[in-house]
Amino acid sequence: MYLQSLEAGAQKAIASVDPGVSVIRWSGDGRHLFLLKRGGSARESVLRLDTENGRAETWRELKVPDPIAAFFQSVVLSADGQAYAFSYQRDLATLYLVNGVD
Repeated sequence: MYLQSLEAGAQKAIASVDPGVSVIRWSGDGRHLFLLKRGGSARESVLRLDTENGRAETWRELKVPDPIAAFFQSVVLSADGQAYAFSYQRDLATLYLVNGVD
């Protein structure tokens, strides 16, 4: 992950992140990035990355209330990191097994 200077055009490497990690938003102080790390269909981790030293820490572990057939859609955070919200989708279906049909 890099920071790009708009004035000088120079890039600064700030961290190495795993595939599937995406940026949610900057913190209000502009020093940290909140990142979403996909952990499975019903579990996600929100990381807080310090752009000064490149260290990331788990900020929150998010789980859907009922993990059966559910997966995350989106996560949003307030600038100060005190409030967050997420949406998820739950897909249920009925499967029938039919025998003896040619």
